[in-house]
Amino acid sequence: MAKRKPVAAPQGKARAHLRNPVAHADIMKKGGAHQSSRKAGRQQARQQIHLQLRERSDRSCSPALAA
Repeated sequence: MAKRKPVAAPQGKARAHLRNPVAHADIMKKGGAHQSSRKAGRQQARQQIHLQLRERSDRSCSPALAA
């Protein structure tokens, strides 16, 4: 078997290998927070409904309002 030639290290930052130049493009930078998923929106709506139902049941069962 033939031995591999040793690979020389790059000289300076100008010669350093950039892994994915497209990912580092200015246009690809995140402009803000991503939108939440539809599932997260449905879950939040469901939580709001449960909270409102709990508040209603608490008001109807409280002794101060029943008198």
